Amino acid sequence: MSEIRWWSQLFPPEGGQTAEGIKRQLGRPGLAEYAVLVREAVQNSWDARRDDREGPVEFRIELRRLGTHAVAWRRELGTERDVSGDRGILAGLHSNSWILIISDRETNGLGGSIRSDEPHDAGTSADFVQFIRNVGEPRDKHLGGGTYGFGKGIFYRISQAGAILVDTLNAEGNEHSRRLMGAALGGVETTADGRRLTGRHWWGEINDGIPDPLMGARAESIAEKLGLPGFVDGRTGTDVTVILPNLELDEIGRDPKLLAGRLRAYLYWYLWPKMGSLCRRQEIRFSLSVDGEELEFPPLDEIPVLSDFAKSLDNVHSLAGTNFMMPTHTKVFGRLGHLSIEYTMPALFTGDNRVWTTINEVAPINPPYRHIVRMRQTELVVDYFEGEPMPTSDIGYVGSFVTSETVDDFFAQAEPPTHDAWHSGTLSGPAKGIVQGAKRFLSDQCRDHVQARTGAKSKAVQGLGRLSNSLGALVQGAAGTRPVGGGKPGAGSNGASSAGAGTSRSRVKVVKYSHLVVEGDTPYIELVVEVPNGIAEGASLIATASVVLAGGRSERPEDAPVGSADTEVLYWYFDGDPADRVAGAWLGGDDLRPGTWTVRARALDDVSVRLALSQEKEDG
Repeated sequence: MSEIRWWSQLFPPEGGQTAEGIKRQLGRPGLAEYAVLVREAVQNSWDARRDDREGPVEFRIELRRLGTHAVAWRRELGTERDVSGDRGILAGLHSNSWILIISDRETNGLGGSIRSDEPHDAGTSADFVQFIRNVGEPRDKHLGGGTYGFGKGIFYRISQAGAILVDTLNAEGNEHSRRLMGAALGGVETTADGRRLTGRHWWGEINDGIPDPLMGARAESIAEKLGLPGFVDGRTGTDVTVILPNLELDEIGRDPKLLAGRLRAYLYWYLWPKMGSLCRRQEIRFSLSVDGEELEFPPLDEIPVLSDFAKSLDNVHSLAGTNFMMPTHTKVFGRLGHLSIEYTMPALFTGDNRVWTTINEVAPINPPYRHIVRMRQTELVVDYFEGEPMPTSDIGYVGSFVTSETVDDFFAQAEPPTHDAWHSGTLSGPAKGIVQGAKRFLSDQCRDHVQARTGAKSKAVQGLGRLSNSLGALVQGAAGTRPVGGGKPGAGSNGASSAGAGTSRSRVKVVKYSHLVVEGDTPYIELVVEVPNGIAEGASLIATASVVLAGGRSERPEDAPVGSADTEVLYWYFDGDPADRVAGAWLGGDDLRPGTWTVRARALDDVSVRLALSQEKEDG
């Protein structure tokens, strides 16, 4: 049986690339190191998605201690303590040593040849050697997020030992599909006989003097001893374990829970387009745990600002917004991109803000919000473009810009290894003109958006600004602004009344409490409910709209100031389509179909309006 150990690469006579050079190819990113890690890892998983999948890609981060598996880790991957460089600390792995496991499922895994000099069949990938052995190969995924594979250096930069362990089950379905191999990047070293080492190391089976991955049953056995997630359910994918993640990076203060919160925040800020919406399917399902404790991932419609970004991307998908066109290039390439912009007023958001508070601590953007997320066709966040601010800090705008398929590669060429900007300096010809033109287009559109909505004729935005400024704090603490499940529905709550509600099978569920929306220049208050299939015969829903007073009380109509404007319930509409509506506050009879219903009321300037709901039986 072949020996399993670490193997170090000698400099070939013709020269070679050092490990330190690979790690430095990322340059000095403007982003935090762990933000770069999250972006790179998810991009790799997205590019590796299976074409035959029905559900979303599953992406998971697990931060945990080695615990009882520490002995196996020292035995299998530990090195002699006198080994020079960071790799020597692997000999001291113990039960409180941390590992960071990044996993994906419903992906192809790392397939193809196991050695770089071996040919691979046409139509198959070379994912294994591209991730484990090679650096600098151009992407082979059409419209993929990656370019030349330099970003994977972040996995090694995060590790204090400069080492990772890769466990994968690929989709090729043979005895070599399961593969386990380690890799490390260290400094240039010298052997006892004076020969120089590149600093690149691999852990695996040594065959003919070359390290190969453990495969099949042997890989499965060792992975189980190390306590890796494994592939017992047969789903393909990859687990990349960063050994001894550096807890002193990014001002974490050696706090693993703080790191976990940061990782979640980065997933939200840079991967929200993959989280889906009411209009778009969820492309990636994210999960994260620290020492066995799962972190919550609320949907985007429960997150301020990001929920408005999601709306803007919904509009891009439906081509509601503005096309990016350039006369000199449109004839050749057609539409060059598409932009959609939405208002955002986080002070009036009525959901549970616990998660928002944590992810906002490391936000790449800050109020006043005037930001456009820039993306290529893969819809992974490149960066947030900053436009002209609104005249009031209480109301802002956010938007999404996505390049067109015909020019996507031009923007890919403009990205650095970290994929976090578009630089036109090294481009030429149409690519340079289009990338530069996109920046001017966004700047012009932001300026036009502000001017069109803040002039003398735009009373809607002016009123919204006054509303946000005067009542934002009140609305945040108002009664009935709890998220779903945040309390017991009943009298005085904003949920369905328990009177006559029947069993939980027949009870209407509020899925989104009172919140402000803007359609065109007109503000409305909306509340969204889910009507179950088992709704009781003869049941009806009645919505009421009222002004919120200080302390959260609803104003009685007879107490309203003389001459003040009245709010009213306008209509109900079905399945997100305002054209499929039932007028008035009452919804019942044949109109009450199972599914998602939204009730809409008129918003008022300078006051906060709240919708409440009651469910009644025909006889009661």
